[in-house]
Amino acid sequence: MTMIICADDYGLGEDINEAVLNLAAARRLTAVSCMMNTPAMGRAAMASLAGLGGRVEAGLHLCLTDFTPLSGPEKVRSLVSGHGRLESFRVLLHRSVTGRVVPAQVSMEIAKQYARFQELAGRPPAFVDSHLHVHQFPGVRDGLMQFLDTRPAGCKNLWVRNAHISSARIVRQGVSPLKCLAISMFGRQMRRRLMENGIATNHGFGGIYDYRRYAHYEDYLKRFIACARHPDSLLMAHPGFADHWRRAEYDALLRLDMPAGRLNCFRSGRDGD
Repeated sequence: MTMIICADDYGLGEDINEAVLNLAAARRLTAVSCMMNTPAMGRAAMASLAGLGGRVEAGLHLCLTDFTPLSGPEKVRSLVSGHGRLESFRVLLHRSVTGRVVPAQVSMEIAKQYARFQELAGRPPAFVDSHLHVHQFPGVRDGLMQFLDTRPAGCKNLWVRNAHISSARIVRQGVSPLKCLAISMFGRQMRRRLMENGIATNHGFGGIYDYRRYAHYEDYLKRFIACARHPDSLLMAHPGFADHWRRAEYDALLRLDMPAGRLNCFRSGRDGD
């Protein structure tokens, strides 16, 4: 049995970048998800990732909250505050479920972040997901699907993350079940849309927990891995040094005794759980 271990938030902070690069060099990761409109993202950060020699897949971690959009704020008004910055998670969620997010504006911002990735990396991303899983929200999800319908012909192998976790797995792993159910609800809809449209996606997801309980992360990590049932199961991680919870994830991943054969880059075509 193999699985994908993906470090999120590359580009959010220098400490996060350093932690991710260390883990990738130690072969504890198979994928890294990169933010494009955040303080620690630039040519040097992408060059450092490329310097790993293809050891990890690099993907686009869409950032649609809190930071400045790469599109002009006037072009994505349904996503921004009065100050021209992308809205908070809570406001975006409310706008999404009340039908006030304009999919065409989401698609425009995604196109800008996608193009920025290509500019910095010299190639398209291997996959797409998002900060705080917002690409799964109504409206936002529709905007992503619009973008995927028009993406360049050379990017047909792009895969998209979904955060669906089966109820049986949530019970088995016994980690933050209410949070898992809430995120999985949106993930289930995302997964259905991707599969209906023939877009590759992971089959199995883990890594959701209450960050305030970071002292238990090493135990949680073991549970996430034990509950992985498919070769394309994806484990999300958030290593870093500045925040206690990120440091706990970094330390646990660095200590992880994971046979090399269990780590996997994405391979499509698996049955879901």
